[in-house]
Amino acid sequence: MNTSATGGFLQPEPGLARSDIERLIGDVIAGITGLPRDLVRERIAVPQADPETGATWCSFGITKRSESKSQVRHYETEDGQGMSRVLTLETLTVPASFFGPACEDMALKLKAGLHISQNREPLWHANIALVQAGDVITPPASSAPGVPDDLRWSGRADLTLTFRRGPSSPPGIKALENSGKPKNIFVFSISAASSFYKKYL
Repeated sequence: MNTSATGGFLQPEPGLARSDIERLIGDVIAGITGLPRDLVRERIAVPQADPETGATWCSFGITKRSESKSQVRHYETEDGQGMSRVLTLETLTVPASFFGPACEDMALKLKAGLHISQNREPLWHANIALVQAGDVITPPASSAPGVPDDLRWSGRADLTLTFRRGPSSPPGIKALENSGKPKNIFVFSISAASSFYKKYL
């Protein structure tokens, strides 16, 4: 692997995978609405059995990830090697569609429940914050995309959730005295990522 000492391209370490973020959001949707977790489904996932006719369920997924702010922080590590960390603040657009007889009630329940701070705690632990829960829209379509014509649900309600995701906090890092490193290298504390996140949220 290349380093700043060897030259060549440097590959940033990946953060949370898309599947992990969607799994977390799905857990929150299920927790707030009370729907069984297997009826809150990521739109891009392993195919599952179709819900029974008359069931109320949810389909959601990240459709857009836009970067609103990035910066690079340099800091020293305990081994004296030093590291650079790319801090990225991104906006996640997450449409959610509810199908079934209670679709509108579930969409409204989710919209209201997301404004309760206790319900957002799992997201906060991953440095994800709610920006907006959009309007609840009830389109005329009565079945989910890709579902056979003979499987129909009695209603559909859509809303778009917008989240902002900040950088995760690194492990605590101590400044090294007499390390011989240039003085312009920043010492990055455990609170730096959180401060960056709060500043630009």
